Amino acid sequence: MLRLQALRIPPAARCVQQRLWAAPMSSLHGMPEGTTLDPPAQKSEQPASTPTEQQTGMAAMGQLFAHSLQQQMDKDPALQEWDRTRPAPPFAPDSAYPKPINPVKASQDGGESRIAQVPFTHWGLHVKCTRNNTIATVSNPAGEGVKTFSGGICGFKGNRRSSYEAGYMCATKAIEYLQTVKEKDPRSVRVNLYLKGFGQGRDATHKALLAAEGEVVRKSITSITDKTPMKIGGTRAKKKRRL
Repeated sequence: MLRLQALRIPPAARCVQQRLWAAPMSSLHGMPEGTTLDPPAQKSEQPASTPTEQQTGMAAMGQLFAHSLQQQMDKDPALQEWDRTRPAPPFAPDSAYPKPINPVKASQDGGESRIAQVPFTHWGLHVKCTRNNTIATVSNPAGEGVKTFSGGICGFKGNRRSSYEAGYMCATKAIEYLQTVKEKDPRSVRVNLYLKGFGQGRDATHKALLAAEGEVVRKSITSITDKTPMKIGGTRAKKKRRL
């Protein structure tokens, strides 16, 4: 409590301080002689000024200082000469700014250039699905068959070769072979899928590619072609096979 009382400024000293503050402000340029600014008012219980009133006061103060500076430049020839002869602000030439580009077109052009730099090798996965068997053949980029899997090769005999499990096993074996090919060159290998027939192996191949074991090959497939022939008229159908 004693420390707070020691820091208090007596009323007489406060009045002297306010007069010292008002003295230099009375000599501003552009103000009539004998005009003084009122000292700051004492704190009262009245509400503070609104933001609009504060902005208006700041704008008036800025105009006053600008008018005072202009009057000082009009009276001083040296300032007028400096204002006329001062160098212009530096500016960058047109070549310093990049030319405007279309980001969509630029991204498309960049993608095509990147694709063109990588020579893709298109391998083929041919799946022939009949009522009696499923045959999956892997062909190299030259179109030559390099590996063939069928229901009999996968261990299914008799009428089991036409089952769903036999078709799924054939597709899985062909996918595993393509995975070994892709591991040697993962960036350039692409796969074209060819389907023929409407046996149970067709649906089994689709399920095998959607499963976890077909994830790697599924991402490399670029085209799917249905090579099932369409019969329009023609000769007598082949006799149904008896087992």
